[in-house]
Amino acid sequence: MAQLADPHRILCFGSFEIDILSGELRRQGLKIKLQDQPFRLLVLLVGRAGDVVTREEVREKLWPANTYVDFDHSLNTAVRKLREALGDSAESPRYVETLARRGYRFIPPVVPRRTAEVAPAMADITSVAPSPTELLSTSARRLLTLAIVVVICAAALAAYWMVPRPAPSTQSGRRLTLAVLPFDNLTGDADQEYLSDGLTEEMITQLGRLEPDRLRVLARSSTWKYKRADRDIGRLRRELGADYLLEGSLRQAGERVRVTAQLVRVDDQSQVWAETYERHFRDVLILQSEVAETVARTIAVALTPDARARLARARPVRSEAYQDYLRGRFFWSRRTETALKQALGYFQKAIAADPGYAPAYSGLSDSYTSLGASSVVGGLPPRQAMPEAKAAALKALQIDSTLAEAHASLAQVHLLYEWDLAACETEFRRALELDPNYTAAHHWYSHCLLALGRTEESLAESKRALELEPLQLVVGIHLGWHYLYTRQSDQAIEQFRKTLELDPTFPQAQRYAGWAYLQKGMHPEAIAALRAALHSLERNPEIEGELGYALAVAGRRAEALAMLEGLGHLSATRYVSPYSIALVHAGLGDRDQALAWLDKAYAERSDYMPYLRLEPMLDGLRSDQRFVALVGRVGLPGR
Repeated sequence: MAQLADPHRILCFGSFEIDILSGELRRQGLKIKLQDQPFRLLVLLVGRAGDVVTREEVREKLWPANTYVDFDHSLNTAVRKLREALGDSAESPRYVETLARRGYRFIPPVVPRRTAEVAPAMADITSVAPSPTELLSTSARRLLTLAIVVVICAAALAAYWMVPRPAPSTQSGRRLTLAVLPFDNLTGDADQEYLSDGLTEEMITQLGRLEPDRLRVLARSSTWKYKRADRDIGRLRRELGADYLLEGSLRQAGERVRVTAQLVRVDDQSQVWAETYERHFRDVLILQSEVAETVARTIAVALTPDARARLARARPVRSEAYQDYLRGRFFWSRRTETALKQALGYFQKAIAADPGYAPAYSGLSDSYTSLGASSVVGGLPPRQAMPEAKAAALKALQIDSTLAEAHASLAQVHLLYEWDLAACETEFRRALELDPNYTAAHHWYSHCLLALGRTEESLAESKRALELEPLQLVVGIHLGWHYLYTRQSDQAIEQFRKTLELDPTFPQAQRYAGWAYLQKGMHPEAIAALRAALHSLERNPEIEGELGYALAVAGRRAEALAMLEGLGHLSATRYVSPYSIALVHAGLGDRDQALAWLDKAYAERSDYMPYLRLEPMLDGLRSDQRFVALVGRVGLPGR
């Protein structure tokens, strides 16, 4: 016969009951999901029903020293979740009453389940014969009942607090998944958003490169939609498939920064670790390493000596340098000419403030590369921008040869400017060895492999990048770009369609969709797509050249010539790549002019040169020996 549960551990109020030892809240027999911390708060309040439980008492019991987070935020969250479970409200409380600046009071009476179960029977008995307690005054009876309940509650609460809480599961043999949610900006200044955003990205990077075979860290694009959104754990579990969530907040006051972080296990919604750090801003990188190591240790991911060494290399950085670096990355990620020039300025300021901070040089290199590569953004002549990009990447590696971002920065210069595909591949491989989850390196390495003619490997790298960041628009269109250069136009159109579902106005997806329509001979659709991309970007020489080509092959010669004239006028005010002008001449069937402008593009080290052998819009020139010779001069491998 099964042993009956101890009824004194089950307390009842209204239509609810709580099982102290099993940690369950039930309503009319049905279990109601309640996270560990709100449940512990409920037990505390129930044990003091009718009394005021001060905020200090709650802090001492639920958030003792060494597990302290942002107390106000955490307590408010726990109270809100408790009220949601009880169907209660702060405005008209039936269960949990807030006493401003003091604490909380549990309103309804609480009795053990045995008392609740026998109450009707006792009523029948007392109708026949008086009990001893009936001889007491009403107030005395109430005091006696209250005393009994208090004793029972105290015993049950003691048992609850003494029950060991389950430790985080090691989940041996399985790769764990961690989602880093956007840290909250508590500075009260929207202009400081880059600080909390930057901290989130740095935590993703730090954790992602620790032990990728044991710990998968979801990319920024997968979690950014939860910024300032309701973070229902059940929903996050369904949408992200994560085992753990890391979330927190940042507050800055002068040169001091206060960072709170907490780690939540998703399956039972329990908080397994929490901490608050108050440091000088120069120590923020060391702080990030400490958090990363603590998270890994908490979820039982054993760090290799290499991983520990990477964390140990964290060094203090001047606060103004780090903040300017974060501002630089913020503007670099926007990928417009104006934003990139702002990024340049911030990276230069960061370097001036702390000349030994390697990531700032890598950011400077990436900004120059984006401005010097017409296929990326353009805006500066390659011969002006790319030597600066290389010098910055080399300086970053001189300071820290283990910085994956710097190896990828240097690889980009080898690919887009020097056309040294062997050196490019070496640097990308080193970057991915240092950080296997570095999405940009997978993305850019795919370009290198495509130029080398290794299309299957290129496709695998492109898909790997998209696996790491499935919601990253640039990565999404790159897979379509791969299909374009391997003449799989239907697959390309499908991939661009998927990207446009995420953002119907994304101009680069519209642009490359136009390329795919050109491959299929769908000229009206191609022209419409390219015009839509231009409408979003205003003036853009690269897309204007492609539109001129599309108009020319569609037989709209006068409009194509007008585009050509417009590019000529635009070149008086900003850099226009000769490659764009060559495309329009190629569409018009003017081989001599097209090849002459391609020679100029070669002389200016255009970043389109590594893809000459693949470019469908240059198919009309392939039989010309001058074009064959140009491909040879670039040094591209044969088919």
